[in-house]
Amino acid sequence: RAVVLEMGGIRAAPPRQALPLEAYVLEKFTRAERGEVSGIVKQACRAVAVWIAEGPQAVMNRFN
Repeated sequence: RAVVLEMGGIRAAPPRQALPLEAYVLEKFTRAERGEVSGIVKQACRAVAVWIAEGPQAVMNRFN
C-alpha cells in the first residue's frame, strides 16, 4: 500500500477507525481498490522498463 500511496494512488490516509499504521499498510485491498491497483501496477511496470532501457533520468522525467 505504501508504494501505491507514493504513486498518488488509492487512499491518502488511514481510515478513521484508528487502525495502527502498520495494520493499515499491510491489509488487503478492497474490491473497489483492486481495480485501481491494476492500472497502478501497469504504470509501475512501464516505469521499470524505461528505467532499464533509458536510465533513471528518463524515468524521473516521464513518471514524476
